Amino acid sequence: MADLEESEVVGEINHPGIELDADFKGIVFRNYIPRDENLRKLCKSSLEDYSAIENTIDQQIDQTILNYQSEDILSLVRPRRQNWDLKRELNRKRQVLSSRTDAAILRLLRERRDEEPLQVNNIENQTLIHQFPDIDTDDSEDMDIE
Repeated sequence: MADLEESEVVGEINHPGIELDADFKGIVFRNYIPRDENLRKLCKSSLEDYSAIENTIDQQIDQTILNYQSEDILSLVRPRRQNWDLKRELNRKRQVLSSRTDAAILRLLRERRDEEPLQVNNIENQTLIHQFPDIDTDDSEDMDIE
C-alpha cells in the first residue's frame, strides 16, 4: 500500500455511493492518507475546498466588473464630494492681500523717492505717491488671513 502514489489515492477519495462502516462515519482525514482501504475512503481532498473558494472569488470579481461597467466613466474620475468650500470667503482674503500689496508698493515708492533726487522720470512716481493717502503698514497685526 505504501507504493501507491498520492494521485492514485486522491482518485479513490470521496466517491459518492461508497458504503462505509458505521464505525468510521465521523472520521475525516485531511492531511493523513491511511493504509486501510475503508479509512482511505474517508480522506478529504483539499481540492474541493479550493474550488469552492475559487468559485466565490470568481463570483465577486464578476459582480465588481458588472458594477463598474454600469457606472458612468466620469463618476470614476471626478471626486465624490465636491470642493464647494474652496472659494468660501475668498473676497475678504483677497481684499486683505490687495491692501497689503498696495501698502508694500507705496512703501517701496517712498523709499525710492527719499533716496533719489527729484528727476524728470521720477515725476510719474511722485504723482502716484501723492494720489494715495498714507497707509500705515504697521497695523497689519489686526488683519489675519485664515
